[in-house]
Amino acid sequence: MSSTVKRKQFSLEEKKNIISEVDKGLKKGEVAKKYGISPSTLSTILKDRESILKQVQTSVFDPSRKRMRKAQFEDVDTAVYKWFQDVRSRNVPLTGPLIREKALEFAKMLEVENFQASVGWLNRFRERYGVLSKCISGEASDVPMNSVNEWRNGEVAALIKKYNPDDVFNADEAGVFFQLEPKRTLAQKGDKCVGGKASKQRITVLFCCNKSGTEKRKFLIIGKSAKPRCFKNCKSLPCIYKFNKKAWMTQIIFNDWLIDFDTEMEKKKRKILLLIDNCTPYNAPPKLDNIRVEYFPPNCTAVLQPLDQGIIRAVKSRYRTFLLRQILCDLEKNIQRKCNVKEAIEWICGAWDDISQSTITNWWKHATTTKDANSVSEVAEYDESNTHDIQQSELEQIWSTAKKKTSLPDDVNLEDYLGADDVSTCYELTEVDIVQSIKQR
Repeated sequence: MSSTVKRKQFSLEEKKNIISEVDKGLKKGEVAKKYGISPSTLSTILKDRESILKQVQTSVFDPSRKRMRKAQFEDVDTAVYKWFQDVRSRNVPLTGPLIREKALEFAKMLEVENFQASVGWLNRFRERYGVLSKCISGEASDVPMNSVNEWRNGEVAALIKKYNPDDVFNADEAGVFFQLEPKRTLAQKGDKCVGGKASKQRITVLFCCNKSGTEKRKFLIIGKSAKPRCFKNCKSLPCIYKFNKKAWMTQIIFNDWLIDFDTEMEKKKRKILLLIDNCTPYNAPPKLDNIRVEYFPPNCTAVLQPLDQGIIRAVKSRYRTFLLRQILCDLEKNIQRKCNVKEAIEWICGAWDDISQSTITNWWKHATTTKDANSVSEVAEYDESNTHDIQQSELEQIWSTAKKKTSLPDDVNLEDYLGADDVSTCYELTEVDIVQSIKQR
């Protein structure tokens, strides 16, 4: 009498766990027995290792799902999920009713008939994309230290240890008001760079470096003009240059940068880990063969991200030194002029080159080490201990001279000057953008 054995169906997450068990050194026979599968099934899973791990990494679906069935109203689901990612990347709390209301708006914009944003639809949407209840109802906090320490001690931290420090990278962008004079500092504070003078003199810079401090990659500059006049007769730049009307980081620019990075790593036969924040341009990376992308938890980058904590600040401090030096030189010669984009690029390059390997490794160590959950002020304390070096002293001296020569009021200080361009640099999606991207597929 024959018996029919029901084939066991595994989710991507379960397949990943099976692969992990074998990688840890457990015998294949023991793994097969543990998961109740035949040796041939185990061999098939291991043979598809790269494909499975890549699917876990890039799939929009929850890895715990066994079936990857798509939605009946796929365009509406896709639009809502893009909107959801954008809103959550800014740590805005969401509720179920709000998501359902937004789904109806997208259905109308996409001219989809017979769509009902019912509670059942919401539950299926949440299941399809692995949206947890806590993600759509929790309140934002300044720095959730529990999330910080969970990240430092969790899966990503364990993953970092599997890579050589040379192969663990962090990328982050920053705005730079490249012409900023001390007297304009107060006017710039809080400017969102949507328009006006602040927008005209801002560029966005994407920095990337590895954990060991041995590799500071060529930075990416995003300006407003395709061909600034100052680029005339310039054969090459020490950076990658891109542009758009608002000098913002966009998903297209970031993904192009990622693809080039991945191609370079493939040529060098390197597999690397890239840690980034979860802002809108970063949250839909292309399929990559040599770069594994992992995200910092929302609202935690000020504590967890090495570049955001102190490395970029050190670059900006050095850049301001170059700029103030030029401003003072022009004052002595009675010359009135503005720094141009080409000069700004050269000075940023010089500032980036001046960042020492020890500065980078110190910030990486500080970012990945578990701290006292009751102390968030450690970041500032650590910053003070690492920036008061020879370069910082030089900046303070130049600032003191500039303050006297430009008759700055007492309420303008060096900290204001250094932090005046801490503004949004990422393009925020609109509903129209989302709908257009879906219609153009």
